[in-house]
Amino acid sequence: MATWNSRGLRGSTLEEFINRTNEKYLENGKECIDMCKAMEEWAEELREEGEQLGMKNTLKLVAKMSENGDTEYIARLLEPEVFEQMAEKYGMKA
Repeated sequence: MATWNSRGLRGSTLEEFINRTNEKYLENGKECIDMCKAMEEWAEELREEGEQLGMKNTLKLVAKMSENGDTEYIARLLEPEVFEQMAEKYGMKA
């Protein structure tokens, strides 16, 4: 398996991206790497991971709010100031 490892990239997100892309293309029998397409795919993966994490954290916040009697604010969580206040109240990052 071909990997990219230089002093400047070792352990970096860019190194991880390059190595994952190389592995993906080699597995599919391709020798040429379309880095633009690979960057777009990687960005989409990261977006999806971020959305899933955000949803999970919001559900945790709603559960804490329900347990502690703040249900009247659940419908207003789309308002940034309400979301931030509730996240701070329950010790979660907004």
